[in-house]
Amino acid sequence: MKIGPDAPPKGWYTNYVRTLPGHDWFPYLRGFGADRSSLMMSTSSRRSKR
Repeated sequence: MKIGPDAPPKGWYTNYVRTLPGHDWFPYLRGFGADRSSLMMSTSSRRSKR
């Protein structure tokens, strides 16, 4: 994937995200297929056992 304000390079048209020059941007990611148990996990259960 290519990201930038200029025109996409040849052959990268479908894998190119155009940004605005001089502006910040943030990639938003979405996870598909997550079940309720993985979303409701508390932070204490993620900690490693010592």
